[in-house]
Amino acid sequence: MARRADKRQQAFIEDMRVLTEHWRQADPASFGVTEQQALALIEKYEAAAESLRQVENARSLARARTIENRKRMGALRTEFGALSEIIDGVAKSTGDKDVYARARIAKPDRRAPLPAPPPPSSFEHTLRNDGSIEVTFEIEDGGRGGLVYEVQRQLVPIDRLEGPDRAYEPLMVVAARHFRDDQVPQGLREVRYQVRALRSNGTRSDWAQGSTVFFGTQKSGSPTSETRADAGVAGEIGGPKPRSSKAGSTKAGATKAGVLTG
Repeated sequence: MARRADKRQQAFIEDMRVLTEHWRQADPASFGVTEQQALALIEKYEAAAESLRQVENARSLARARTIENRKRMGALRTEFGALSEIIDGVAKSTGDKDVYARARIAKPDRRAPLPAPPPPSSFEHTLRNDGSIEVTFEIEDGGRGGLVYEVQRQLVPIDRLEGPDRAYEPLMVVAARHFRDDQVPQGLREVRYQVRALRSNGTRSDWAQGSTVFFGTQKSGSPTSETRADAGVAGEIGGPKPRSSKAGSTKAGATKAGVLTG
């Protein structure tokens, strides 16, 4: 049986929207379908479309709440840091070390440098309608700050069946815990990302193997539907919509302008 349904949810639901609009006006009997069968398809389309809208709204809300939480946590850390410096000033000017006990905060420990950051984790990605890929991740660094994130990408062509994988190549450096790859070439079976954290004191984490995005038909035993990536959810299976693009248009080691920050 020929496969006529696009594997990508957004593309499939759009196809069904166009089809059901036609079937509302057409005579189903002219192509061998009863009116009840046509109505059943229309009802199922409407239910699926509403469900997908709710999923997208939930994702947008979760992303907005995550960003808001980061802002509020940052504001709280900034305020606590400012007040801690005031208390440090009191202790230094008066010689009263008991001020820390009265304030119930720890004395400053300036002996040890900041440690290397841990690897990023909890990767999730979203395949956008325009063919770009948006990736988010988290890092448990105790709020020490001073981090940027180096992103590398590995491309797996659809016609590569044997032999070693291509090496990961530098993609971008971002200051936020999310990025968008809007230069995804066509003709791929997979795109893989890895990320590491870089601290301003020169220390760095190990590479974290992040999201893997699958396109098209997989080899036997490979995922063929929604896939959970390493330490996070991998999004829909499917390739970007055809568009004009240049494979490898991001130079190795380059940092993209206009990266997401937050």
